[in-house]
Amino acid sequence: MPEQIKQSLESQLQMARPRCHEVKRVPLTPEEKEFLGEIMDKAVAAEKAGELKKALDLYTDYKNELLKIKKKLSFDKDKWDEETVLNWVKEEIDASDPRKWMDKIYLRELPVISINQITFDLSNIKSVKHLPNNLIVRGTLNLRGTSIEKLPNALTVHEDLYLQNTPITTLPDNIYIHGKVYISKENKKLLAAAKEAQKRGDINGQIIEA
Repeated sequence: MPEQIKQSLESQLQMARPRCHEVKRVPLTPEEKEFLGEIMDKAVAAEKAGELKKALDLYTDYKNELLKIKKKLSFDKDKWDEETVLNWVKEEIDASDPRKWMDKIYLRELPVISINQITFDLSNIKSVKHLPNNLIVRGTLNLRGTSIEKLPNALTVHEDLYLQNTPITTLPDNIYIHGKVYISKENKKLLAAAKEAQKRGDINGQIIEA
Protein backbone atom coordinates (compact mmCIF):
# COMPACT_ATOMS: atom_id res chain seq x y z
CA MET A 1 0.00 0.00 0.00
CA PRO A 2 1.44 3.43 -0.93
CA GLU A 3 2.53 5.39 2.15
CA GLN A 4 0.26 8.36 1.33
CA ILE A 5 -2.86 6.17 1.16
CA LYS A 6 -1.82 4.38 4.36
CA GLN A 7 -1.44 7.68 6.22
CA SER A 8 -4.83 8.84 4.93
CA LEU A 9 -6.52 5.64 6.11
CA GLU A 10 -4.82 5.85 9.52
CA SER A 11 -6.06 9.40 9.90
CA GLN A 12 -9.60 8.34 8.97
CA LEU A 13 -9.39 5.40 11.39
CA GLN A 14 -8.48 7.73 14.23
CA MET A 15 -11.68 9.69 13.57
CA ALA A 16 -13.83 6.59 12.99
CA ARG A 17 -12.98 4.66 16.15
CA PRO A 18 -15.93 4.88 18.57
CA ARG A 19 -15.13 6.74 21.80
CA CYS A 20 -16.07 5.12 25.12
CA HIS A 21 -18.21 8.09 26.18
CA GLU A 22 -20.24 7.85 22.96
CA VAL A 23 -21.12 4.21 23.65
CA LYS A 24 -21.76 4.64 27.39
CA ARG A 25 -24.44 7.25 26.72
CA VAL A 26 -26.61 4.69 24.90
CA PRO A 27 -28.40 2.03 27.01
CA LEU A 28 -28.06 -1.25 25.12
CA THR A 29 -29.93 -4.53 25.39
CA PRO A 30 -27.80 -7.72 25.75
CA GLU A 31 -28.61 -8.54 22.10
CA GLU A 32 -27.50 -5.08 20.95
CA LYS A 33 -24.29 -5.33 22.99
CA GLU A 34 -23.51 -8.70 21.42
CA PHE A 35 -24.28 -7.44 17.91
CA LEU A 36 -22.14 -4.32 18.26
CA GLY A 37 -19.41 -6.31 20.02
CA GLU A 38 -19.08 -8.63 17.04
CA ILE A 39 -18.64 -5.65 14.69
CA MET A 40 -16.05 -4.11 17.02
CA ASP A 41 -14.09 -7.37 17.33
CA LYS A 42 -13.93 -7.69 13.54
CA ALA A 43 -12.83 -4.05 13.20
CA VAL A 44 -10.04 -4.42 15.78
CA ALA A 45 -8.87 -7.70 14.19
CA ALA A 46 -8.80 -6.11 10.73
CA GLU A 47 -6.81 -3.13 12.02
CA LYS A 48 -4.26 -5.40 13.74
CA ALA A 49 -3.92 -7.40 10.52
CA GLY A 50 -3.15 -4.20 8.61
CA GLU A 51 -6.45 -4.32 6.67
CA LEU A 52 -7.06 -0.63 7.23
CA LYS A 53 -9.83 -0.12 4.65
CA LYS A 54 -11.78 -3.08 6.04
CA ALA A 55 -11.29 -1.79 9.59
CA LEU A 56 -12.50 1.67 8.58
CA ASP A 57 -15.65 0.22 6.98
CA LEU A 58 -16.37 -1.84 10.11
CA TYR A 59 -15.87 1.08 12.50
CA THR A 60 -18.22 3.10 10.29
CA ASP A 61 -20.77 0.27 10.39
CA TYR A 62 -20.48 0.23 14.19
CA LYS A 63 -21.19 3.96 14.45
CA ASN A 64 -24.09 3.74 12.02
CA GLU A 65 -25.69 0.88 13.98
CA LEU A 66 -25.20 2.79 17.25
CA LEU A 67 -26.86 5.82 15.66
CA LYS A 68 -29.85 3.67 14.63
CA ILE A 69 -30.24 2.45 18.22
CA LYS A 70 -30.08 6.02 19.56
CA LYS A 71 -32.71 7.08 17.04
CA LYS A 72 -34.92 4.16 18.02
CA LEU A 73 -34.62 5.07 21.71
CA SER A 74 -35.71 8.61 20.95
CA PHE A 75 -39.01 7.17 19.68
CA ASP A 76 -39.51 4.71 22.57
CA LYS A 77 -41.10 7.30 24.85
CA ASP A 78 -44.00 6.55 27.18
CA LYS A 79 -45.20 10.11 26.80
CA TRP A 80 -45.61 11.63 23.36
CA ASP A 81 -46.41 15.20 22.44
CA GLU A 82 -47.39 16.64 19.07
CA GLU A 83 -43.80 17.60 18.20
CA THR A 84 -42.53 14.09 18.95
CA VAL A 85 -45.22 12.53 16.76
CA LEU A 86 -44.50 14.99 13.95
CA ASN A 87 -40.77 14.16 14.16
CA TRP A 88 -41.61 10.44 13.97
CA VAL A 89 -43.69 11.07 10.83
CA LYS A 90 -40.93 13.20 9.27
CA GLU A 91 -38.14 10.75 10.07
CA GLU A 92 -39.88 7.45 9.40
CA ILE A 93 -42.80 7.92 7.07
CA ASP A 94 -42.61 10.92 4.76
CA ALA A 95 -40.26 13.86 5.24
CA SER A 96 -41.58 15.49 2.06
CA ASP A 97 -45.17 15.88 3.26
CA PRO A 98 -45.54 15.03 6.98
CA ARG A 99 -48.74 17.08 7.42
CA LYS A 100 -50.54 14.78 4.99
CA TRP A 101 -49.99 11.98 7.50
CA MET A 102 -50.57 14.12 10.59
CA ASP A 103 -54.10 14.76 9.36
CA LYS A 104 -54.79 11.06 9.98
CA ILE A 105 -53.46 11.13 13.55
CA TYR A 106 -55.67 12.14 16.47
CA LEU A 107 -53.59 13.68 19.27
CA ARG A 108 -56.15 14.79 21.85
CA GLU A 109 -55.62 11.69 23.98
CA LEU A 110 -51.81 11.75 24.20
CA PRO A 111 -49.83 9.65 25.13
CA VAL A 112 -52.37 7.47 23.29
CA ILE A 113 -52.05 8.07 19.53
CA SER A 114 -55.18 7.34 17.53
CA ILE A 115 -55.39 6.83 13.76
CA ASN A 116 -58.98 7.65 12.85
CA GLN A 117 -58.81 6.43 9.26
CA ILE A 118 -60.29 3.32 7.63
CA THR A 119 -56.77 2.21 6.66
CA PHE A 120 -53.37 3.32 7.91
CA ASP A 121 -51.29 2.06 5.02
CA LEU A 122 -47.53 2.11 5.55
CA SER A 123 -46.87 -0.83 3.22
CA ASN A 124 -43.47 -0.94 1.48
CA ILE A 125 -42.24 2.27 3.13
CA LYS A 126 -38.80 0.94 4.02
CA SER A 127 -37.92 3.92 6.21
CA VAL A 128 -40.59 2.87 8.74
CA LYS A 129 -38.79 0.95 11.47
CA HIS A 130 -40.70 1.89 14.63
CA LEU A 131 -44.25 2.58 15.71
CA PRO A 132 -45.14 4.60 18.82
CA ASN A 133 -46.39 2.87 21.95
CA ASN A 134 -50.08 3.24 22.87
CA LEU A 135 -51.12 3.29 19.20
CA ILE A 136 -54.79 2.77 18.33
CA VAL A 137 -55.71 2.21 14.68
CA ARG A 138 -59.48 2.44 14.29
CA GLY A 139 -59.36 0.61 10.98
CA THR A 140 -56.80 -1.59 9.22
CA LEU A 141 -53.04 -1.31 9.82
CA ASN A 142 -50.92 -2.35 6.83
CA LEU A 143 -47.22 -2.87 7.62
CA ARG A 144 -46.53 -5.23 4.72
CA GLY A 145 -42.98 -4.82 3.36
CA THR A 146 -41.78 -2.39 6.05
CA SER A 147 -38.57 -2.73 8.08
CA ILE A 148 -40.34 -2.78 11.45
CA GLU A 149 -38.71 -5.39 13.70
CA LYS A 150 -41.25 -5.39 16.53
CA LEU A 151 -44.71 -4.08 17.25
CA PRO A 152 -45.18 -1.39 19.91
CA ASN A 153 -46.57 -1.93 23.38
CA ALA A 154 -50.30 -1.39 23.85
CA LEU A 155 -51.11 -1.61 20.13
CA THR A 156 -54.82 -1.87 19.29
CA VAL A 157 -56.09 -2.49 15.75
CA HIS A 158 -59.86 -2.42 15.29
CA GLU A 159 -59.80 -4.27 11.98
CA ASP A 160 -57.08 -6.27 10.17
CA LEU A 161 -53.29 -6.25 10.60
CA TYR A 162 -50.94 -7.02 7.68
CA LEU A 163 -47.44 -8.22 8.65
CA GLN A 164 -46.22 -10.02 5.52
CA ASN A 165 -42.59 -9.54 4.49
CA THR A 166 -41.52 -7.83 7.72
CA PRO A 167 -38.69 -8.88 10.10
CA ILE A 168 -41.18 -9.20 12.99
CA THR A 169 -40.91 -12.60 14.73
CA THR A 170 -42.57 -11.91 18.09
CA LEU A 171 -45.64 -10.12 19.45
CA PRO A 172 -45.87 -8.04 22.64
CA ASP A 173 -48.15 -9.36 25.37
CA ASN A 174 -50.29 -6.23 25.52
CA ILE A 175 -51.76 -5.94 22.02
CA TYR A 176 -55.32 -6.43 20.82
CA ILE A 177 -56.28 -7.13 17.20
CA HIS A 178 -60.02 -7.26 16.52
CA GLY A 179 -59.73 -8.54 12.94
CA LYS A 180 -57.54 -10.90 10.92
CA VAL A 181 -53.73 -11.00 11.02
CA TYR A 182 -51.90 -11.70 7.75
CA ILE A 183 -48.46 -13.32 8.09
CA SER A 184 -46.01 -14.71 5.51
CA LYS A 185 -46.12 -18.53 5.32
CA GLU A 186 -42.37 -18.84 5.87
CA ASN A 187 -42.39 -16.74 9.06
CA LYS A 188 -42.89 -19.72 11.39
CA LYS A 189 -41.86 -17.89 14.58
CA LEU A 190 -44.39 -15.13 14.04
CA LEU A 191 -47.11 -17.62 13.12
CA ALA A 192 -46.47 -19.50 16.37
CA ALA A 193 -46.50 -16.26 18.37
CA ALA A 194 -49.75 -15.20 16.70
CA LYS A 195 -51.43 -18.51 17.54
CA GLU A 196 -50.42 -18.07 21.19
CA ALA A 197 -51.83 -14.53 21.15
CA GLN A 198 -55.02 -15.89 19.61
CA LYS A 199 -55.33 -18.42 22.47
CA ARG A 200 -54.95 -15.59 25.00
CA GLY A 201 -57.69 -13.66 23.22
CA ASP A 202 -55.34 -10.91 22.01
CA ILE A 203 -56.18 -11.71 18.38
CA ASN A 204 -59.91 -11.94 17.79
CA GLY A 205 -59.90 -12.81 14.07
CA GLN A 206 -58.29 -15.48 11.92
CA ILE A 207 -54.57 -15.85 11.30
CA ILE A 208 -54.06 -15.91 7.55
CA GLU A 209 -50.88 -17.36 6.04
CA ALA A 210 -50.33 -15.33 2.91
